[in-house]
Amino acid sequence: MEQRSAALAVDIGVQLCMLRIGNIAGLDAILGGWQPGFQLDQFWDGATPARSYIGVRTLAQVLGTLLALPKLPEVINLAQPGLIEMGSLLDAAGLDWTTRAAPSNAISSVELDTGLLQNLVQMPEANAADMVRQWRKLEPHMTEKQEQV
Repeated sequence: MEQRSAALAVDIGVQLCMLRIGNIAGLDAILGGWQPGFQLDQFWDGATPARSYIGVRTLAQVLGTLLALPKLPEVINLAQPGLIEMGSLLDAAGLDWTTRAAPSNAISSVELDTGLLQNLVQMPEANAADMVRQWRKLEPHMTEKQEQV
């Protein structure tokens, strides 16, 4: 898809910046998909899966800053620096969950390289509690929109 998009941008003569967006806290399967009885994989060291995340408000601020730049790179990884354990997100949100033994093929961590983004935009280190606060402020507005549909 990225290759096709890049070729199309050249064909029609427009600037293109592809955003590889990490997990968006609250719009993900962990916070956004939480249900009673939720389980997370737990690895041998006691950790739950860790991923690159970004808070919803931080995402909006970063996008606004990027849109104001005169020229962007072809590809930007979009996440806050650092990893967030999924269990930490659920704990910060006060949501109940339990662990299950991680299968042998489970991936314990996936971290996007955000070095390029950090050279373009200042943003805070990944923090589960802050991401949950951002999501909670957005959550009532999401419910209102769903009820209108």
